[in-house]
Amino acid sequence: MSASVERQCLRQEIESQTFAERALDEAKRAAHHAETKWSDAAGKVGALERAIEEAEQDAPGSTDAFIASLAGGLDVITESPVDELRKQLDEAEVEIAVWRAARKSAEEAIEARLIALDMSKHRVADAARRVAAAEIDVTPMLARAETARQAVLSESATLIAVAHMLPHASLGRQAIESFLQQPWCSPNSIERAPGGERHREWFSALCGDADAKMS
Repeated sequence: MSASVERQCLRQEIESQTFAERALDEAKRAAHHAETKWSDAAGKVGALERAIEEAEQDAPGSTDAFIASLAGGLDVITESPVDELRKQLDEAEVEIAVWRAARKSAEEAIEARLIALDMSKHRVADAARRVAAAEIDVTPMLARAETARQAVLSESATLIAVAHMLPHASLGRQAIESFLQQPWCSPNSIERAPGGERHREWFSALCGDADAKMS
């Protein structure tokens, strides 16, 4: 697959992710709206319950007045304040149930869209990796890294050879040992790496000839 095709796939996945983000934001706004309406309806129910309780405390007097008006020949019978409040309470309780259900639906949508967004992000990452695989040539990078690795191993091997030549308490040997104890140094690899031969050979020769020179 060519790089241009890979990039087109990536572009499509990014667009899908953007759509998933917008869908999630929409669900969050819906949940917030439903929560606000549910809270308003709950407040209304509470206020109506308190109003009914207060009205019922005055019910005996209101009933006497109602009977008196009937005895006086009143032809139109009106509902008591408590009855009207109870009707409003019934309507408010229906409203709160509706918004509770709406809030639940929105919250479920948020959960589903979070999952969809997470999956979309994974697809974007996978598409980006395919672009990288199509456009990055790792061969020269590995070659340069290998050259650098061999250089580090060679210099480290030289340091080890020199450290073996120095007194244990010398500052030079301590400095070399401290350097080689760093995490990135691998003693086994360094021991097997080329480098340090001249120093080892010279030291061996020096042990038998005080005039031995470094070759």
